[in-house]
Amino acid sequence: MLPSVAAIQGQQLANRSDVSFRPKTGGNPDTAAALDKLWLHIASGNSLDQLESDVFTDGIITSRGFYDVRLDFTDNIFGDIRIKLVNPYNVILDPDAEEYEPRHWKEVWTTKWLSHDDIARMYGKDVANQLKGKTQSRYEIGYDFVDKRFGSFGGGDRRVGDEFDPEAKHRRRFRVLERQHRTKSIRPHFVDMISGETRMVPEGWDDAKIRQAVQLYNLQVIKRPAEIIHWTTTIDDVLAHNEESPYNCFTLGPYFPFFRHGTTIGLVENMIDPQELYNKTKSQELHVINSTANGGWQGEEGQLANMTEEELEHRGAETGLVIMRKPGSAPLEKIQPNQIPSGLDRIGYQAAEDLKEISMASDSLRGFDREDVAAKSILAKQAMGASNFAMPLENLQRTRALLAKRVLDLVQEFYTEERAFNITGNSIGAQAEELRVNQQTPEGEIVNNLQAGEYEVQITTVPARNNFEETQFQQAKE
Repeated sequence: MLPSVAAIQGQQLANRSDVSFRPKTGGNPDTAAALDKLWLHIASGNSLDQLESDVFTDGIITSRGFYDVRLDFTDNIFGDIRIKLVNPYNVILDPDAEEYEPRHWKEVWTTKWLSHDDIARMYGKDVANQLKGKTQSRYEIGYDFVDKRFGSFGGGDRRVGDEFDPEAKHRRRFRVLERQHRTKSIRPHFVDMISGETRMVPEGWDDAKIRQAVQLYNLQVIKRPAEIIHWTTTIDDVLAHNEESPYNCFTLGPYFPFFRHGTTIGLVENMIDPQELYNKTKSQELHVINSTANGGWQGEEGQLANMTEEELEHRGAETGLVIMRKPGSAPLEKIQPNQIPSGLDRIGYQAAEDLKEISMASDSLRGFDREDVAAKSILAKQAMGASNFAMPLENLQRTRALLAKRVLDLVQEFYTEERAFNITGNSIGAQAEELRVNQQTPEGEIVNNLQAGEYEVQITTVPARNNFEETQFQQAKE
């Protein structure tokens, strides 16, 4: 399967994307240009090209890939947007979800294993103390709640700690369940009296700031029901965290190669059975060859001079074996083994062809065409073969748009202070540029006000730099 998976990955690597923002209601073209540069800064800081390749690989192998987008305050007190890869096996989706976009999901679960020290650091010592002495779940699922790892303490070391079992000498980790789900609540909303659009007042805004926004943008404030993201974290029967999420949507962003009404399909699942058939066939061929490599000997009774018949039976397949027969006896005749059944190698060949057909990665696409095939024909078949991956790549575009919208939401919601960023382009020799946002002028205006207005995301597919330059060179020659 690996050559087919590598060919599919090559299609993704050859098609990168550019993200740009366009002003909508109340948007400013200069601010949109600032958002374009800010996106480059965020994408570069998170190595987004490599992350996208990892998410795409997770998707084609497991049918599901996930980003996690949230603020990180490690290096900046105001917070930086961090995009991380999530193990798809640790994510449990809403079983009733039928839409690709997370804003239509009711809930999403993530699970992870944490040590006692990690729990104390993330959720506090009070939560960690409640886990003291726990060796199994209260709900009789201890095998999936406490993971005991053997710790070899030598020399009679009876180290006793919260994350060690002093009797069995095991290091313990606990399964942590993190649930993000939607709840209903009555909240104040801004209303644009011209367009009629509404937006919920950000959490933490005081009355003075709300009045300033109302006067500045000609808004009104009303109370209406709103969907709130609630964040609940449990460790067995211990409640570690239960508060409203600081974000207005789920932190997870999905990638599904094929998606239909809540059912996801990757590109590897359908290749598993042909791969197993191929492995079985090759194993059977090797078994037949080994069992028929030495067909045995036939001769007259008592004609061997330097060994017994039993020794010939055990040593008959040795390399360089010397057999001495008694004078006057006829030469021994070696029995020819049976040939490998003709249908066996045909099954192996067909299994290999099935792998190519089911994966949609043909010999032409992988560069393994026969030498007698014309170059123009190979190019035409490669172009047609690339169209087989239109849907996985189209869904990758959808994921890119979801990620860009998620980043835009976080920028408009949390990048509220005046901040400066050093922006460096992707081109060779690009000069660094300082970008300032939310900068207030002496006249009271705010330059690059990220909170004001709405913006739409545009995703443009661009070839990789080397592919693009090679294509330009070929067109120039023609």
